[in-house]
Amino acid sequence: MNASFPKFIFSAFTVLPLSISAAEIILDSSANFNGNENGNFSIYESQADDGTTYLFKGNISIQNIPGKGTAIIKSCFTNTKGDLIFIGNGNSLAFNTVNAGNVPGAAISSIVVDKTTTFSGFSLLSFISTPGDVVNNGQGAFSITNSLGFDKNNSLLFSKNFSTEDGGAIKTKTLLLKGTTISALFSKNQSLKKGGAIHAPEVITITGNEGEISFSENTSKDSGAAIFTESSVIISDNAKVSFIGNKVTGTSSSTIGSMSGGAICAYKANTDTQVTLSGNRTLVFSNNMSTTAGGAIHVKKLELATGGLTLFNGNTVNGGTTPKGGAVAIESSGELSLSADLGDIVFLGNTVTSTNPVTNRNSIDLGTNAKLTVLRAASGQSIYFYDPITVTGTTVLTDVLKINEPPTSSPFKYIGNIIFTGEQLSESELLDTKNLTSQLLQPVTLVAGTLSLKQGAILQTQAFTQEPDSRLEMDMGTSLEAFDTSTIDNLILNISSIDGSKQAKIETKGATKNLTLSGAITLWDASGNFYENHSLRNSQAYTILDLKASGTVTHTGVAPEPVMAEKFHYGYQGTWGQISWSVGSPSTATFNWTKTGYIPNPERVGSLVPNSLWNAFIDISSLHHLVETATDGMQGSRVVWAAGLSNFFHKDSTKTQRGFRHLSGGYVLGGHFQTCSDKIFSGAFCQLFGRDRDYLVTKNQGTVYGGTLYYQHNETYISLSSNQESCLFSYLPKELPLLFSGSLSYTHTDNDLKTKYTAYPTVMGDWGNDSFAIELSGRAPISLNNNALFEQYMPFIKLQFIYAHQESFKEQGSEARQFGSSSLTNLALPIGIRVDKESDTQEATYNLTIGYIIDLIRSNPNCTTTLLISGDSWETLGTNLARQALVLRAGNHYSFNSDFEAFSQFSFELRGSSRNYNIDFGAKYRF
Repeated sequence: MNASFPKFIFSAFTVLPLSISAAEIILDSSANFNGNENGNFSIYESQADDGTTYLFKGNISIQNIPGKGTAIIKSCFTNTKGDLIFIGNGNSLAFNTVNAGNVPGAAISSIVVDKTTTFSGFSLLSFISTPGDVVNNGQGAFSITNSLGFDKNNSLLFSKNFSTEDGGAIKTKTLLLKGTTISALFSKNQSLKKGGAIHAPEVITITGNEGEISFSENTSKDSGAAIFTESSVIISDNAKVSFIGNKVTGTSSSTIGSMSGGAICAYKANTDTQVTLSGNRTLVFSNNMSTTAGGAIHVKKLELATGGLTLFNGNTVNGGTTPKGGAVAIESSGELSLSADLGDIVFLGNTVTSTNPVTNRNSIDLGTNAKLTVLRAASGQSIYFYDPITVTGTTVLTDVLKINEPPTSSPFKYIGNIIFTGEQLSESELLDTKNLTSQLLQPVTLVAGTLSLKQGAILQTQAFTQEPDSRLEMDMGTSLEAFDTSTIDNLILNISSIDGSKQAKIETKGATKNLTLSGAITLWDASGNFYENHSLRNSQAYTILDLKASGTVTHTGVAPEPVMAEKFHYGYQGTWGQISWSVGSPSTATFNWTKTGYIPNPERVGSLVPNSLWNAFIDISSLHHLVETATDGMQGSRVVWAAGLSNFFHKDSTKTQRGFRHLSGGYVLGGHFQTCSDKIFSGAFCQLFGRDRDYLVTKNQGTVYGGTLYYQHNETYISLSSNQESCLFSYLPKELPLLFSGSLSYTHTDNDLKTKYTAYPTVMGDWGNDSFAIELSGRAPISLNNNALFEQYMPFIKLQFIYAHQESFKEQGSEARQFGSSSLTNLALPIGIRVDKESDTQEATYNLTIGYIIDLIRSNPNCTTTLLISGDSWETLGTNLARQALVLRAGNHYSFNSDFEAFSQFSFELRGSSRNYNIDFGAKYRF
């Protein structure tokens, strides 16, 4: 090794004592050491009364100790007096594979009881296998008697470190980790006692880190697979923090605090330990495991206030006869505070597994006399309990849990959602009520916001009351159970959960305890699909509320008729009549429905069917343009041609009409012949394949067969005499020819429609469309002399009539509809001008057209649509394209020889809320 003091000569190993009042040591790349290449490692020992500072002037790597050298008997950096300070200056310090035997802290140690050890300004601090688990008596990478701090470093890595004692990577009295900009990763560290990554008997603080903080796959035989403390853990105001796959490996224990806390354990007998999690923008506890209590966290007092999403997912306690707290275990007489301020809190897939073995869902276990002190969600936020809360013991508390009660001063309005639900349970899990039942042995008051019970969830409390403006929402099959007298003032029933056999149940179980229900009962369609239920086509009576008490059930203060939560809904329209109550306890409520009409939801309307006539309109129009283009260019007594045709049409959605898209492409085969009097007769056949969609749930595939006849006649109508040849007419020819043309076309389209409803089975249908088109055209091709910009320009005017008809048809499927027939009629007047240019070097001509179309007469398509199962009908309207259009078209003809020519055309038609692109390529052969 090239030490920082090269004039020293070292033997087996050298200890550098620094006993002056204060020391500053510069370390550069000469301090690098590799035991497989160098000799013996020289210990850096500091003992300055006023502390020692290591200033880094280069990246330093220390690895493979002892390697080929002699074993070390102290930490690589050993401090016995004063503060110990490492200043990185943007450099790195990396340890890899260091064996210091049973020395506490193979990399860094400080035995000073009242001084600090700090690391700051490093690009990377890395401690890998320092020592590794091959060192069977190793004692971690760090051993700090007092406080340890990491501040303003880019990256930290502690990986695969091992200790037979507490703290697989770090053992210290207190720890502060802040200001990390890229990441601080603690991975696969191992302790045979407590604290797989970090052990600190006093406070551990992780705060203000913009980089990712990650604890993954750390293990401890005893508690705290990632972090253990006897005091408190504060994790606050970080960008992203995750605890994933950490595991307590020891056998389940009956001793409190043992084998607990798969991620974090804060425990000391007769001590109010605390974990504070606040302001973290992302916080994840996933797949952590312990064998006694707290799959993720075991503590006496937990305070959680979100700064973003907080997720407890897949954590488990596996072992013992009474495993507790799949995600969180609160000690006896402890406290739990959950506040969703700036993000949701989610408990999902957390479990406890006993030695039976039986596995049950469980999010939180409250020990004997432990209580929930805060349960609140700010506006727009929610707390989801997909896994239930359990309570150890039977002691009833008098402390009232006030859900969504705001603190004395807070910027947040707590009107969010507290949700207990079984919707993520498997079918087998739903059979065990333990997976659905949450218990709170304290009175509960719903102050504001919403308490929601979903998918079979059961909430048991000591008593339950509501304050004004709060909402109790219940699915069918859910239960609210209280021991003491309870009052419900604002009940909302989720009618989309009606299945015909279950009711929402509210019960007071204590002897002579009463239950009072008052106010209006609101019927709420949570899914938005209830009124699509076909049973509503008939009058219905739904018994969906069950009230029970050992004392008196009172519902006289309930409004006679329920309130519909939705001011407007699709589907069956109707009224909910007067509520019918049974006498006595249980008292059941029956809600009576009477149908008055039907409004189809947008998925059922089916506007793509009449709009298929616009698709036919597009296809037959483009066929006309192609035949006209193919007839131009090379002429002859006999010409055959073939071309590819494609259309890309898009109609924007409006407030009243849904947009759609039409794509089509295929081939066209044609031919024409020219008579000796320059008359041209042409005919063509096409087959196109189309795909349409309405950007919602409906798609259509169409196959188009069509044919067209085209006739063109040349005639000279205007002659210019020589005395008219002024400067103004110098570019004009002496004669102006006129071209008259006409075309007649027919197409038939076979359509196959598929509607994939969001909440209902797919339906399919097929039908045919027929379209006819007649077009008359007049053009005046005017040739110019060679001095003009173009060789020819051609003003034109056309009269175009198109009629299309859609057949009536029925769909197949349980949600089938019947569509009546519809038709489209359009009479248009296209006008414009085309200019032609001949290539100077090739046998090619180019043309550019600008045109304007006005639709003179229009009959838009629409049809009557009937829902077959109920017989309800509505008018399905096709779109109404804008009646004016701008057309831009460019084309060319290229002659390879006197008998073979290629041609192409690109066309763009723009209307107020639609656009169509047409591209054609073809070739002609004269024989």
